[in-house]
Amino acid sequence: LAELANGAIALSGRLFPRMLDSQCQAAGVLAPEDLQVWPHTAHVRIDGEQPMFIGMACGPETMQAMACAFLKIGPERCDEELALDGLGEIVNVLMGYVVRNVLPDDVQYRAFPPDLATPAAQLAADRDRSLALLMNSRLGPFVLLVGDWPGVGTAGGIGFSLAALVAARATIATADLYRALLRPYLPARVVGAVSLVLTG
Repeated sequence: LAELANGAIALSGRLFPRMLDSQCQAAGVLAPEDLQVWPHTAHVRIDGEQPMFIGMACGPETMQAMACAFLKIGPERCDEELALDGLGEIVNVLMGYVVRNVLPDDVQYRAFPPDLATPAAQLAADRDRSLALLMNSRLGPFVLLVGDWPGVGTAGGIGFSLAALVAARATIATADLYRALLRPYLPARVVGAVSLVLTG
């Protein structure tokens, strides 16, 4: 868990300037009871040899600011539904980089679509298996959530092979290819933005 948390923090520091034009840094560890004030949460479950999840939680202002920065749109075009979709795809991108840079290369992993309904306090309820890390950024504070997921191996849902996605990126890094790979799993209005982030 410590390796996953350290890797996610380091990757957030590298990806935020690129994705969101904003720096971010860790500011402390939060207890589950501290998470009630963060109403919007997105997380991605990863199935594999070491099932886990990565997520983010934040308030409405931070969520909208992040989504606008990610999708390169003004706040007048970003309602709450689109902002939550954007938060989910930011987590999706972070998850992809964690799999590629932190987890072993010789193990297959499968990611589930972003879950936008599970509260942060529920994800971080088991302090022995999860961490909630307060992060500060120019776009607003947020919580980075990481942890083990013992039930993901038997849970139903639609997933896709991260190994295939990473291999494709290494050989043919084109936006069209990413749109084709991502379209079944992401809302149509964010497919283009995510493909540009991945190929940028």
